Amino acid sequence: MLSQLRKLLAKPEPAFLPENLELFPPQLHQFGQIAEWLSAWVTFQITVKKRNHVPHLPSGTGLNLVGSIGLNSAITPDGTVWIELIEDMSSEYRPSWRLADSNERSCILISAQRRLYPELIILLSQKPSDAVECPECSGTGFMHQSMVWCSTCGCRGWITANGA
Repeated sequence: MLSQLRKLLAKPEPAFLPENLELFPPQLHQFGQIAEWLSAWVTFQITVKKRNHVPHLPSGTGLNLVGSIGLNSAITPDGTVWIELIEDMSSEYRPSWRLADSNERSCILISAQRRLYPELIILLSQKPSDAVECPECSGTGFMHQSMVWCSTCGCRGWITANGA
């Protein structure tokens, strides 16, 4: 049956799936730790997306999460989130990836979880009992008609009593 599925999936592009690739991404319940699942899940996604752009980061290969004009982001199998802010769009572009700070990481994961990868919700921090609505974004996590990330709360929509 697996070979029949491979044949159906391979019709548009015969070399799409490697022989040893599972057809479905790893599920959290198959692993004892979130870190183990994340490593397997990101590796699976990178393997499937090989025919598309997969960024090469200072720490290895990553999975594109969200991007826009002047922004790229990616996650590595160990859960590290990288960000690239492109200020010079000239023909002499050179990749300038850096580690995302905690608010950027939160915004990237929230955006990726909403748009492409709902599985990533497991990586987001839970709202603490002492958290209050973010005064900058009124609890939405985004500003300007959901076009701009709220840097005050890291797109979470809430801040803790100590402002973190």
